[in-house]
Amino acid sequence: MDNIKELANFCDGVDELQGKERVMADISRWVSDDQVDIYWRQNTDRYPSFTPVGQPAPDMLIDDTEELYALCVVHGKGNSEKIRETFRKAVNIWERMKSDPPDYDKGFSKDLPSGVLVATEQSQSGHLFSGNKNREHFVRFSEDRQRTANLGFVPQREFAVTQEAIRSA
Repeated sequence: MDNIKELANFCDGVDELQGKERVMADISRWVSDDQVDIYWRQNTDRYPSFTPVGQPAPDMLIDDTEELYALCVVHGKGNSEKIRETFRKAVNIWERMKSDPPDYDKGFSKDLPSGVLVATEQSQSGHLFSGNKNREHFVRFSEDRQRTANLGFVPQREFAVTQEAIRSA
């Protein structure tokens, strides 16, 4: 797959981006790697685009040569209703993909995404919401979850609202 990332094009105008587009640009920079191909649903000069198959459609596709992930991006700013709506969108996308697999007409590593993820501007910190409302009492995690936290991939303590949003989804 030809995926030449032109950083000059990517950086042009990034500071002017706002809302969802800014979150998508930040996430794209965060996961960008030689082995990762990033596609946006909307056509931009920053990254190649893909044509959505069916509705609702993911905002981004990330192909890391072994797995393909669909991302639903939301500019949350602490708005739990927007994030709940995005979770519903992610579930709808997953259900549709399982019953009627999409054909994006690209040479992805897999035909069907391995998962549909929800991302906000706080995702780089392992959260969905901003703020500092950590759970005050100790929560016992599974060994796998604790190992992941020890490696720095997820936070040692969960934001209460992030954990509740995930559980309610």
